[in-house]
Amino acid sequence: MAIDRRSLLLGGPALLAGAYRAAAAPEALAVPERAALLGAACLRPDGRFGARLLAPDGRSWRDVLLPGRGHDLTYCPVTRRVVVFARRPGTFALSLSVDGNQPDVLFEAPEDRHFYGHGVVSSDGRLLYATENDFETARGVIGIYDVGAGYARIGEWPTHGEGPHDLAIIPRRDILVVANGGYREHPDLGGGRRILNAETFRTSLVYLDMKTGDLLERHDLPANSRVSLRHLDIGRNGLVVLGAQVPAGKHGQNVSDVPLLFTGRIGEALKPIPLGPANGILAGYVSSVAVDKDGHRAGITSSRGGQVMVVNLATGQVVATHRLVDVSGVAPDNAGGGFFVSSGGGDLRQVSERQS
Repeated sequence: MAIDRRSLLLGGPALLAGAYRAAAAPEALAVPERAALLGAACLRPDGRFGARLLAPDGRSWRDVLLPGRGHDLTYCPVTRRVVVFARRPGTFALSLSVDGNQPDVLFEAPEDRHFYGHGVVSSDGRLLYATENDFETARGVIGIYDVGAGYARIGEWPTHGEGPHDLAIIPRRDILVVANGGYREHPDLGGGRRILNAETFRTSLVYLDMKTGDLLERHDLPANSRVSLRHLDIGRNGLVVLGAQVPAGKHGQNVSDVPLLFTGRIGEALKPIPLGPANGILAGYVSSVAVDKDGHRAGITSSRGGQVMVVNLATGQVVATHRLVDVSGVAPDNAGGGFFVSSGGGDLRQVSERQS
């Protein structure tokens, strides 16, 4: 089973990961309240797209069909449900219960919007926030969905940029953090993935008030930065860790000196983390980012470079590198200091500071 290698989530009683291939058929397993769980969007052996919830040892909890290719998954510990989002420019999302005892809910973005593959649920489990493209006006928005009303869309907020991709909530702050990738795309052009402003895009990190949607802060990278901010995670004390990429088609250029990992904090400008010579082996692309349980290290992956790195966030030192072809998904393990990673070839493994 080939897997969409992108999404890897670990949170609360669940670890959700994208990009895992399991040969065995799904097993009927009871899900303990605090079970560690991985999740993957996948291409099934019969050629159809699906999503699978897994134990870290690869055993299946649930295996469901999707109407198209999935991208990322988000977990809500209040409702014990996982939402799988379509890969851009897809318009579907599927909410499924971890234990399978409640009906799955399939819902759609409005006709003039498409998902960017990421979302997050409010701490009380009531609202789902999803990054979306208002593609006729090239405007990024956050779609707001009422979980209790079957994921009815009840509003939207502007992201004050184009191409919003990943997002997260700063714990205990009621602040939504959004990475505006800056790419202008339209579903009718290039399958919805052609970058229409590759020479002029502007990328930014924005902070939104979750009670009002008001813009609290916006931090832009310089126009000459050459990278798009894409995936992010939240570390200790609201530290935002972001991965970036050079636009597709340009990574053949020399990008060894282009910063690809950044940190931000509300009230502070974005700061690059120099990775030294290790930066070059990322091939201008960070696929995913995760901060470990203790908040001291970040795990980053590069599908282009086939690399996993563990970075000390205090010093910026690359403390370990691991080679894995087509790697992308990454999530912290429950022990602290280590990570699960996954690849499009179906590999799922744990990595740590030990070199490999």
